Amino acid sequence: AQTTWLPGKRMVTRKKPTMASCLEYWEASVRRPHKVLFLRYEEMLLDPKSNLKKLAKFIGCEFSQEEDEKRVADSIGELCMQPGQA
Repeated sequence: AQTTWLPGKRMVTRKKPTMASCLEYWEASVRRPHKVLFLRYEEMLLDPKSNLKKLAKFIGCEFSQEEDEKRVADSIGELCMQPGQA
């Protein structure tokens, strides 16, 4: 079973995500982008650096200028994309 939080902080447990639940999350992200981040796995694979920065900004932990200069987001993305890492 999968436990998730829906907009408005309602907790919902489902056996597996459905298209309807994915659509609900996406719609919530369009209505309230400052409260709901809808990030697809495929997007993360295509551009890990930009999506890591987007995620960090969303949760209030933006990369600093120094971290940008040191390419920290690139390093995190490379580490996360290595096969067999868990």
